[in-house]
Amino acid sequence: FDTDWRGRMSDSDSEGSSEGSFVEDSIHHAASKDAIERLLAEHLNPEKHGGQRPPLEQHEFSVCFVGRSGVGKTSLISRLLQPQISPPPPPPPTQYGGFVGDCYFLMQEEEHHMDGTVTSSYTLVTLKLMDISGQESAFQVNKLWITKAQACVAVAAVDNPDSYMSLDALVERAQNLSVERNGYELLVYRFMNKNDLPEAKWSPSKDVVNKFATQHNMFELSHKASIMDVLSVFDELVRSLLELKSQGKFRVEKVGTVPVGPRAIDQDPSLEVGPDGRLQASTLPMPTEQSCADLSTAMDVNLGFGPEFNAGEGPSARPPATATSSCKC
Repeated sequence: FDTDWRGRMSDSDSEGSSEGSFVEDSIHHAASKDAIERLLAEHLNPEKHGGQRPPLEQHEFSVCFVGRSGVGKTSLISRLLQPQISPPPPPPPTQYGGFVGDCYFLMQEEEHHMDGTVTSSYTLVTLKLMDISGQESAFQVNKLWITKAQACVAVAAVDNPDSYMSLDALVERAQNLSVERNGYELLVYRFMNKNDLPEAKWSPSKDVVNKFATQHNMFELSHKASIMDVLSVFDELVRSLLELKSQGKFRVEKVGTVPVGPRAIDQDPSLEVGPDGRLQASTLPMPTEQSCADLSTAMDVNLGFGPEFNAGEGPSARPPATATSSCKC
């Protein structure tokens, strides 16, 4: 999808720009690795650029989605990953109850010179979209995702007053964690989702929700709306991330102790990755009985296990978790 075109007169002091030239830039969206590879092959074809392949910068950012359960976080991410389908089907969950998916934004910049020539350059941005549980008791597991993010998308729903009244607290918690572990604040975008619902379902009323969204600088949208509406917001997010990175905002100044889990290899260089892509067992720190119990509780909530999954109850009963010196949870 080509989602955004902009034009500006170049600054004569700008690096690589000539005085009086006109610069156009656009963003192209791809929802899969195959799609972005086709897009790159098309746009970076040397035959289109005088026999030379244009320069390509590459950046990767992680975005965590926070919010209460049922506000549409997963549906919003699915809309980005499967833009042709509305509403999109949910993706398979990961072992942590949410999922991680990649979507791609190819930024194209064309500088039109006074002599009629055009110079093109490209920037590829990969967004790793991290859907985390909305359950309060799963926050210990959610830390694994938040500490790897550069941006936070906070999602509430028009039919759930608690979801938007508690949103600032969720954002503050994520911000504090990022500052504590990484030394930088997250870029935060706030969404008021499900604005396609009938007015009677807005709670407590449509006027109150609209006023709240305006006061808190929230984007009102629906994951069922046009994909162009959704992408236009994420175009702005991508531009903002690139600007902040150019200012050095995402340099990790300090790294705290992060439990072994997704991306833990990046937080602790002593960990090794085996041939199968998994962390080597010999390098893993030995979990304590308390850490195993905390993780087991959080995982049960995150994966939706109820009382019927307790040991000795129901057809799906499973043995109780035991924490020993050889625990491999």
